[in-house]
Amino acid sequence: MCHFNVYLRKGNCKTPEPPFGGTYLVCHDVNNFYKRCMVKCNDGKAFLRPVPKFFSCGPIGLWNTDSPMTTFKFPPCGDSGTVKKHLLFGWDFDLADAFTADKANEMKEQLRQKFVYWNTNLTTLHPGTAFCAYVNCSDVSITVTNHKGQFPHQD
Repeated sequence: MCHFNVYLRKGNCKTPEPPFGGTYLVCHDVNNFYKRCMVKCNDGKAFLRPVPKFFSCGPIGLWNTDSPMTTFKFPPCGDSGTVKKHLLFGWDFDLADAFTADKANEMKEQLRQKFVYWNTNLTTLHPGTAFCAYVNCSDVSITVTNHKGQFPHQD
C-alpha cells in the first residue's frame, strides 16, 4: 500500500512587488514548491512594524494562509527616526442606558473596527502611511471612560 500527500495549489508562488520604500535582498524558489524572500528597506527607511527574517510561500501557493483571498504585500518601509506625530481622538457619547463593562467592551470593539477601516483605506490610498503598525490595529490603545461614574476601562 502506498501513501502520499496531494496538495491543491491556488497557483504558483508569484513574487510580490518589493516593499514600498524597500527592495529584495534575495528571492528564490526552493524545490519548485516554495518561494523564500528576504527584503530590506532603502537607506534612511525602516519597517513600520516587526518583520520576520524571511517570507515564504508554501506548497499550496499562498504567501498569507491567514487571509488567502487577499493579495499579499510585503510590509512597507517608512522614514526612520523619532515619532513625528501622536494622534489623540476623543468622542463623547450620551448613553441612555446604564454604563456597564459590556457596553464599554462593545464601544471599544466598534472603535477598533473603525480604526482598522480607516487604516486600510489610508494604506490603500497612500502606501507606506498608516495609523496602525498592525493590520488589526492591535497596537492602538483604546480607553473608554465614564465621566459621570467611576468606571474606566482600558485596552
